[in-house]
Amino acid sequence: MEGIRLANPAKAAVANHAASVADIAVAATDWNNQENNNGTVATSKYVEKIHIDNPTGTITITFNSSTVGININENELVFVPSVHSDIGILDLETAMINGKSGSFDWGCSSATNTTATSRNLNISTPLKPIQAKYVPAECR
Repeated sequence: MEGIRLANPAKAAVANHAASVADIAVAATDWNNQENNNGTVATSKYVEKIHIDNPTGTITITFNSSTVGININENELVFVPSVHSDIGILDLETAMINGKSGSFDWGCSSATNTTATSRNLNISTPLKPIQAKYVPAECR
């Protein structure tokens, strides 16, 4: 799925700046400013925008509903960063606030999130969740 591929640089930006909440703010601001001001963030015929939330690091992919052929209220997919710490799996923001580190992972959510939930990853439901039938198994 093209949106997932185009989101990889955003995921790298979050992962590379995951030292503190302030660092995530910088990564999100830089990414979102590129997206909104000069168009250097990758989009395509099928992907309208990719946005990083400050301070959570959650990435929202918004698909172009008209070219993909989906409902405008069902065109988002989210990736939520998690940290496997010594006290369990934490959302990125909580891990940074509490000074916890560990391996990084991403929970993916569409209209469903069974895979992420079964892996105990943190998830959030998109405001306009894309139907699960349009996304890879990792995001169902």
